[in-house]
Amino acid sequence: MTPHGLRVASAPVTWGVWREDRAPSIPKEALVELVGELGFAGVELGPPGYLGETAPATRELLDGHGLQAAGVYVELSLFAADASASASVEALADVARAVAPLDAPVVLADAGSSARVRAAGRPDELAAMQPSAAAFSAAVERLRRAVDAARAHGVDVAVHPHAGTHFETAAEIRDLLDATQADDIGICLDTGHAIVGGLEPTELAELCGGRLRHLHLKDVDGRTLELLRAGRLDYDGAWQAGLWCPLGDGLVDFAAFARVPAVASYAGWIVLEQDRYAVALGDVPAVVHDERRSLAFAHRLAIGAAAARHSQTEGFA
Repeated sequence: MTPHGLRVASAPVTWGVWREDRAPSIPKEALVELVGELGFAGVELGPPGYLGETAPATRELLDGHGLQAAGVYVELSLFAADASASASVEALADVARAVAPLDAPVVLADAGSSARVRAAGRPDELAAMQPSAAAFSAAVERLRRAVDAARAHGVDVAVHPHAGTHFETAAEIRDLLDATQADDIGICLDTGHAIVGGLEPTELAELCGGRLRHLHLKDVDGRTLELLRAGRLDYDGAWQAGLWCPLGDGLVDFAAFARVPAVASYAGWIVLEQDRYAVALGDVPAVVHDERRSLAFAHRLAIGAAAARHSQTEGFA
């Protein structure tokens, strides 16, 4: 995480915008204006069409506020044993074709299932829900085809291990990395989802090594996670109760994370996320306050990490 040329983005999910089937409470023009005023370099695109139905429309909107497209989030039904799996691969090709002019990577997540969402955040319970070897192999093949479909349009893909999906726990992520190593499928590392899945972000960064393609910085409220682990809240309830907190206020050891070589040398987009289930217009000032704090935290973290590396190089540490 180098401070010079640091590319830090916001994400619509921070502002409560995250589902196609939910009407956003914040108009896109207001969101990008706020993101630009806060000093971000870019923004992820949110639900398809939210920041523009076409690439030129999106580009015009972002250019007006000095922002770049930092990625687009897509879910695929990788483990579905029906036609929806193939259909979703074709849909990813359509997304890649649409965003290619924006030079925005695809952040690809498995769509998970209702059972996985119910068990999200409880690694011991998830360990009893492993797919068969045949189902896993079929899912990996669908993933390969999806990545190839995106790359055919010149779009890079980063697979996002995520709560509520089939790539959540340490074992599942290791299996994904082992099965796709030869294909060089990149990873979107999310510090918050790593913690919820039972990993330290440093451990996940070391597992990913040179395959780190996209980075989400997210922090986790310890008390809410305890309630999720104990089954007193489900994943959606924990999310609404404040599972995701401002950077530096939660469980993630960001200083240790920034020192991992794969992170220290990373030069792609760094997306700050504090996922919110819903945001009303009256909540916007509080979101702005947290975003300002988190952006300042990210810059201090990058500068501190760079200073530590310099001291080590000079023999002072």
